[in-house]
Amino acid sequence: MQTTPKNGKGRRAGNTTTPMQTPGNFATTAELVTVEHGQPMTDSLLVAVEFGKRHDNVLRDIDALQADLSPGFWLLNFEERDYTDRRGKVQRMFRLTQAGFTALVMGFAGKKAVSLRERFIVAFQRITAELQRLKAMQAAPSWQAARVETKRDFCNVADMLQEVRADAGKETGRIHHMNEAKLIRFALTGHESAKWDRDTLSRDELKLLGKVERLDMRLLARGVPFADRKVSCRALVLEARGLLLRGAA
Repeated sequence: MQTTPKNGKGRRAGNTTTPMQTPGNFATTAELVTVEHGQPMTDSLLVAVEFGKRHDNVLRDIDALQADLSPGFWLLNFEERDYTDRRGKVQRMFRLTQAGFTALVMGFAGKKAVSLRERFIVAFQRITAELQRLKAMQAAPSWQAARVETKRDFCNVADMLQEVRADAGKETGRIHHMNEAKLIRFALTGHESAKWDRDTLSRDELKLLGKVERLDMRLLARGVPFADRKVSCRALVLEARGLLLRGAA
């Protein structure tokens, strides 16, 4: 993502309509840190909520840090953004790397502050470990081959969908491709709206995904209705996973 400095105050990103965390709600450990720019990050709103501080005071602390930090460190670890608050006003916030977070909260005193620092640090460590695991997994040639195959299979599904609808005198729009993607996502997860990333699937899960895509393509070619294809693809996944469980036992 392209960013530009604003008034020398770190990296500047675009407007976001809502912050990661609404003041007054406490985040789960998994929500404390997310991945952005390929690295774990948190934000000033979460820091304010978790440490029981006013957000404007946290911003004041961040602004004060700029005078004490080198420009290189500041630009790498503090990213200023806009967000729209509950009153519809555009406000400032910062996204923070682990180094930026540590620099900010080092001055927060009290027993509670120590335990909260630990909570954030554990969250950063968990995300970092997961990123390292994914990087190692994705470096394997067998994983890369499986990933390429699923991309090709999904393109074949899209082509078959368009061909079948054209034969029926129907146009194929973006919504139809989205529905097909939801069908495949449901088959793998059991939920159409589940958040998932194909790049985080294991090699075996990618191979199973490929089987689902190829089955969907065959059913499309036979004119099987959407609802029936959805059931059949989900059944394939459940059967495959059941066999894996029996084999492991």
